[in-house]
Amino acid sequence: MTTPKPVTRSTPTPERVAPLFLPFGQTWPYADGLTVAVIPKGVAKATAYAAGAEASGGEMYLFEVQIINGTKAAFNPILTQASVTYGAGGLQAGRVIDTANNLENSFEGMILPGQQQAVVEAYAVPAAEIGSVTMTFTPDLSHAPAIFSGPLP
Repeated sequence: MTTPKPVTRSTPTPERVAPLFLPFGQTWPYADGLTVAVIPKGVAKATAYAAGAEASGGEMYLFEVQIINGTKAAFNPILTQASVTYGAGGLQAGRVIDTANNLENSFEGMILPGQQQAVVEAYAVPAAEIGSVTMTFTPDLSHAPAIFSGPLP
């Protein structure tokens, strides 16, 4: 008669599921170590020579977008893309370029491992609509979009 061998059972490690979205101000982590954060900076009024805030009567909302490179390679942010929607109908907010308010910058140059870069971007979101806003930010073609959503302060 043979003695039965004990059965070992392993509990499978649950696969990490990316969140559908995060609230503004939190950090979106990628598996390779890159992280993205979108920090609300408040409502502002575009100057007379700004472009993009016409549909909102000159009202705009400022966001600080941060890319933190926790990878082992340099990251090129040249292909970043962002879009903002607001309200129950998901209306598209245009990006506002306002040189008088220093709101024309975009990500530039390589972000080395362990470094970060931040840019303040403005979008034509009417002040009455800041209760429901979504920003979708894509760092490049090899990373999925990071989605930040919720009310803005």
